[in-house]
Amino acid sequence: MGVKNGDHLKLPVSNVQLLTLKLSAIGGARKKWWFLNGNLIQETVDDHSFNYVFNYHGKQQLAIMDEAGKTAFVEFSLD
Repeated sequence: MGVKNGDHLKLPVSNVQLLTLKLSAIGGARKKWWFLNGNLIQETVDDHSFNYVFNYHGKQQLAIMDEAGKTAFVEFSLD
């Protein structure tokens, strides 16, 4: 399962925890940089994944750039 452009993610009302997603990318050049709303949040190598805790709600843009300069992004919102 993945997050698609325009998705609205929502935690159950009874859940007091913050949303945590496992982020990964398939393909691309070896080294990758991850950005959330324009801020660098992680650097990965090869196809390694990492967990990210989202600290606030609202519109989000997650972008990735590899060492070859290729980019991809997804926009979604957290309610």
